Formats: sequence, structure tokens, C-alpha cells
Amino acid sequence: MTTGINYTSDANFIDTGEIKMVFPEYRDKKQQPYESLRMFPEGIRNCYKINVISRSKYLIRACFYYGNYDGQDKSPEFELHFGANLWDSVTFDDASTDINKELIHFVPDGVSNVHVCLVNTGFGVPFISGIELRPLSNESYEAQVGSLALEWLYDTGLMVNTRGYRYPEDVHDRFWYIYESLDNWEQLNTSSTIDPDNQNSFELPSVVMSTAIKPKNVNESLNFCWQPTDQSAEYYIFMHFTEVEKLQPNQTRFQYITKNGKSKMTYLLWSTCTQLLVTVVKQ
Repeated sequence: MTTGINYTSDANFIDTGEIKMVFPEYRDKKQQPYESLRMFPEGIRNCYKINVISRSKYLIRACFYYGNYDGQDKSPEFELHFGANLWDSVTFDDASTDINKELIHFVPDGVSNVHVCLVNTGFGVPFISGIELRPLSNESYEAQVGSLALEWLYDTGLMVNTRGYRYPEDVHDRFWYIYESLDNWEQLNTSSTIDPDNQNSFELPSVVMSTAIKPKNVNESLNFCWQPTDQSAEYYIFMHFTEVEKLQPNQTRFQYITKNGKSKMTYLLWSTCTQLLVTVVKQ
């Protein structure tokens, strides 16, 4: 997927570690930042110090691609920290697996930098392929306190033969993946352009919002299920809707949203609301 994004050296943000290239056979069809990495053979904890703007919200992404850079063909396991707090553990299925960890973080008043740290846990040398910061609207992805860690982000109307979308389709470079449709779902689309400027502060990409799903049987519902990875965490679910079907002028429709069988909210729609984008994050 060609993005047109240009990456710069991380040398101005850290003074430890060594630069390595992944093995040539693992570079096929890989773009920056997955062709090279910085590994940290010394020290338990190595941290990037990155300048940010106070009272601003960012999507912060840490990228990892082992690519057998050390010739050992043994993927390491280590921890990723955001400041003093554990962000997540980093483990790989194999040498060709790329991993992205994402946070949505609001920078408090008076703070001018953030720290992204790699921590050695005794199971191999930590490394990182890239760090990305994307500005977000302060009114988007609001939480009561702290940062939000992305669990998953799906475009429910994405066609099966489509790889997904990110920048430049999404101005904030969010990764939109397919949510596998069930047999009792119907995929829909519209040729009309959905102008993100006319939406809310999430600025959702038109190409994503122009496709949708609905039940084939009008008496059935759309059900989404997942098993939380952290039973003690608080989860936020962001659902986005736009109309891609046109009903008759005298038609209206109610849509109910339930969680575990309990009603959460009701929408009065002037026509069928068929687009559902689901973002799940934990705090």
C-alpha cells in the first residue's frame, strides 16, 4: 500500500541503540518504516523523548518488524512503555509478522514532550521499527482520564477483496481493516461523496463511510462480539453512522443499540442507517 508518507531519522530523539536492516528476503513489498530498525542490546530501559504540543491530542503508533535482522531467526519478546507506565507487551508469531501498537493521548497543560520506552524483560533484545505521531481533534475519542489503547478499528462495509485503508484516504492515517461479513448481512455502497468536513470531529474518510452493511432480514439485527483482552480495563466503543440508502419521503426508522442485551441508546433516522464503523479502545 503506497502512502506517500516520508519518514525521518530517529537520531534526534534518542542517543542509544544500533541501526540494523532486516534480511533482504523479508523486505519484499515492505515500505518504510519496516525495512530498518533500532535495536537496544545495552540497558534494561531505553527511551525516546519526543516533542509535542501542550493541550493537543495525538494518535501515537509504535511499529515493529523483526525480519530476522540478527540472523538468529528467533523473535524477541519485550515490553513497550509510555512514560513510566506499561503500554503493552510485544510478541511475534514469526519473523515476517509486523506489529503496530497505538495510543490516543491528550497532552496535559504544561507538558512539552512524551517518552516511548523499550524495556528488556530477559527474552531477547528489544527493538523498534518506527514511531508515528498523528494529530487528532481534541473533541474526538474523549475519555474520562488517561490515554486510550486501540483494540481494533473496523470498516464494516469494506469489500473482501480490499486490503483496507490508511493515509492518504484517512487524513489522520488510521488503519481501517475489514470486518468479515456474515451470510445474513448485506453489503451496500453509495457513489455519493461523504464529505468529512461535514461530519463531526472524527473526520472519517469518505471512502470508508460510503460503504455499509445491513441485515438481509429486516427483522434481524447486526451483532458484534469480542472477548476483552483485559477483564479489569474500561472499554470505550465508538460507532459511526451515515446514510447510504434512500427511502421514501414518508419513511422513518428507529435504530436501537444494545450492549449484552440491555438498551444503551436509540436513534431516530429519517432513513435506514446502514453504516457502522466500530472502534474499540481500552483505558
